[in-house]
Amino acid sequence: MASTFLRMVVCTCAFAAVSSWAHAGALQDLVLKDIRYLPRTLTETGDAEARAIILVDSTCGECTPALAVAKELEGTPDAEGVTFLLVNTGVSDDIRQMAYYALINDVPFFGLKDRNAVIADQLGVTSLPAAVLVGKDWEPLWHGTVDALGAALAARKAGMPLPEVSAGGSCAIAHSEPLADSAPVDYSKDIAPLLNQHCVACHRPNGGGPFSLTSYKRATAHADMLAEVVQEGRMPPWYAHEDFGTFRDQPNMTDAERTLLARWVAQGMPEGDPDAAPETPEFNDEGWRLDPDVIIEASEVSAIPAKGFVPYQYIFLPYTFEEDTYVQAIEIKPSNPSVVHHANLAYVHEGYNVDQNSDFLTGMVPGGMPSVMDGDRAWMIPKGVGLVLQIHHVTTGKIEMNRMSVGLRFPRDVVNKRLYYHNLDGDARIDIPPHARAWKLEDSVTLDEDATGLGLFTHMHLRGRDMTFYAKYPDGRSETLLSLPNYDFNWQLTYRYPPDTAKFPKGTEIDVVAHYDNSRFNPYNPDPEKEVKEGPQSVDEMMNGFFVFTKDSGQLGLRIDPATGHVLERLAAK
Repeated sequence: MASTFLRMVVCTCAFAAVSSWAHAGALQDLVLKDIRYLPRTLTETGDAEARAIILVDSTCGECTPALAVAKELEGTPDAEGVTFLLVNTGVSDDIRQMAYYALINDVPFFGLKDRNAVIADQLGVTSLPAAVLVGKDWEPLWHGTVDALGAALAARKAGMPLPEVSAGGSCAIAHSEPLADSAPVDYSKDIAPLLNQHCVACHRPNGGGPFSLTSYKRATAHADMLAEVVQEGRMPPWYAHEDFGTFRDQPNMTDAERTLLARWVAQGMPEGDPDAAPETPEFNDEGWRLDPDVIIEASEVSAIPAKGFVPYQYIFLPYTFEEDTYVQAIEIKPSNPSVVHHANLAYVHEGYNVDQNSDFLTGMVPGGMPSVMDGDRAWMIPKGVGLVLQIHHVTTGKIEMNRMSVGLRFPRDVVNKRLYYHNLDGDARIDIPPHARAWKLEDSVTLDEDATGLGLFTHMHLRGRDMTFYAKYPDGRSETLLSLPNYDFNWQLTYRYPPDTAKFPKGTEIDVVAHYDNSRFNPYNPDPEKEVKEGPQSVDEMMNGFFVFTKDSGQLGLRIDPATGHVLERLAAK
């Protein structure tokens, strides 16, 4: 009885000590963003006896060692029943950087972005790194340095008075500059050119985007969302961390341009002089962009429901390659682009068996261009195979129909190089335990001859969290080739190198490391109670890290029939 009374007194005193810097019940109502750009409340992290919130900014050097302390504390007896959360308050950290910072520090905690430092402001935290301890009902208990968190956890566990509330580290929490008070911005002069350059390829009628941004009226109808997704780095879609690799088709929207859009919205979205607005670019939505030599149309028409979840659809195209066929350009074309989020193309052998290590050809995303091989390079599609499309349809609010087609263009010049792939799939050793937050799978391959990299492609399912490609060179150097710290199943992009820029000598080891989130906090997780195995459906998991390359040795010297893609003559090999 006395012990129970003491604990009540301790809890009451602890709350009284911090009642000036927060209101009980306020925290759980805050809406922040997770690494998937989705709005989340703190209560979605689940029930717990207490929560330890670690506040960080990737530009603060003190935060990295503080995270090591927090990770160690999470596994101690004093932290039993305590959920650890990582909250990034950095003004210059977008959501991709937030995810990357957690990845390189091997942090398994649930991560959230607090762009405006709302939690810190409510709790009176002014410097980083900092730790905040809140109770079962989200009542504030304590805040201070991460180094002092261990003592606070021990005191809470023992029912003793918590340490004195204190400041965090020495990095001051920054806040964004007010946008409305900055230099005037208008649609016609400033915003329309940006939208034309970065957005309307998809966000136009028949462009595949969910709404159009081709006029002032249409832009203002979606302006708040536009400012939000551009500022947080969600749009234009690109998931590769900017510190690693140089790739084609990489969105080049600058920080200044992103801020310009936000300023325009904050200033009330003035139109300016309509006559000063540029014309909307013209797009060829009816015809083919690559002038194909062969067009293969699906036999079946897909019916897409008005709403609800649409499973991936696999469509086998009515075409068989009678000879080894060389292809230099491929275009995937839906009859109704508004219902196709993306599609992937592969060739299939007799019996409809797809070899994950060699059969993937290319993909299509809204606003993307046909896949074209440069110079004397080409795909080789072997004799006797057919083609299969994997299609991700989306709903529009009404019943829609769509028929897929594929266009192939054959080489006009001599082909000297054909494409090869290594698919690093972890040997399908997927066995993810229930509730695992960051289950790791890795694979590697060593190149047996000099190679030129053409691109990288990743594929996981709904529990995929991140994937990173590394190269270890024979001379001892190592390099990160590509990091996708917040992989998104809905945006499976190809990361293509500029021609002849990525050289890999014989003996280079290509490594791929992926993590999977089977926790309840993953909003896409079909069932966190399930032990997840490898499988083709989205409720299963896969790891596909494609390294696409040509071999530097030798020249094929193939003269190709431009009407069929078949070999006409084999010139003297070099």
